[in-house]
Amino acid sequence: MSISEKKFNYLKFFIFLLLSLILFEQITSSGFSKSISKVFSPFLYGFLIAYFLNPLIVYLEKTFNIKKVFSIFIVYTISLSIILLILTKLTPKIIISIKTLIDDLPSYLNNIVNILEEKLISNGTNLPDSIKYIANNIIDKISEISSSVVSFDNYDFTKIIDITSVVTSAITNIILGLVISIYMLKDKNIFAVQFKKLLYALFEESQARNIINLSKELSHVFSKFLVGKVIDSLIIGILCFIGLKIINAPYSLFISIIVGVTNVIPYFGPFLGIVASFIITLFYDPIKSIWTLIFVVLLQQFDGLYLGPKILGHHVGLSPFWTITTILVSGGIFGVMGMLLAVPVVSVIKVALSKFINSRLKSKNIQIK
Repeated sequence: MSISEKKFNYLKFFIFLLLSLILFEQITSSGFSKSISKVFSPFLYGFLIAYFLNPLIVYLEKTFNIKKVFSIFIVYTISLSIILLILTKLTPKIIISIKTLIDDLPSYLNNIVNILEEKLISNGTNLPDSIKYIANNIIDKISEISSSVVSFDNYDFTKIIDITSVVTSAITNIILGLVISIYMLKDKNIFAVQFKKLLYALFEESQARNIINLSKELSHVFSKFLVGKVIDSLIIGILCFIGLKIINAPYSLFISIIVGVTNVIPYFGPFLGIVASFIITLFYDPIKSIWTLIFVVLLQQFDGLYLGPKILGHHVGLSPFWTITTILVSGGIFGVMGMLLAVPVVSVIKVALSKFINSRLKSKNIQIK
């Protein structure tokens, strides 16, 4: 059956993506979204879990010729085991590290003030009273925080109940999301066929085919960056922990988690990890902080020059200027999640916009190098 080839309107698709983002922001900022989010949260969690685990399942299926059911079972068993290990082994150590840091911080600051005062007195000058006042206020505030961490006397139990309710709801949604994600992965081929049928029913054959091809390309760009960045940051966090243990740096686990998590944010993330690791160790041991700073900087250079490109490739295709601009704008509008998801989302928009520009130039028979 011959159907006239009608070109896919990439400009409309690009505008649709922008309007969708604006609409999403308006919906999420309204009160109505709270009741909607409660209903759809398990499905959102399920979709995200399935999206992240799907590449591993596909890899097992293709590499070892394993049936989908068994590959899903293997991936979920490994993933849940890692989560259980983190909750039972790493989380208590992280909490102890944070508490120890908060407990020791007042004495660290006191030592710094005393050292500064001794140095100034030896040079014939005194530490200004305003600096002493500010330093003492900071030390007192940190001491209050430290004491409140281990004391339940001043806790508002109404807030505790609210927090418990939120945590319980989140855990319930995640568990439901896990179950939903299993069925999503198990029946993903059925969903794909149904989606294709819907597109071919709503659009002409050429348009439906173009939408499917574009969707595959956009999904590849998004997953390549998002999944790759998580894997890259996990490796950096592990390498950071090993390196800090070798140089015997304090709070090595806590610092490694900060470096790994902040590494997910492009450009700004590595800088935040470097600054945080330096400040944390500076209070404990100034000499050790220098070694920590040198190591983390070298680690981030290794990630930027070798590991990152090796894992992520060059599929994102955003210049440093547009990456930084994207992170600043989306961070201001959507917060932390905006900073994390800004680059892959804008990369998707860039692909759609590039498609539109190239198709327009081709229709005008214009070649620009």
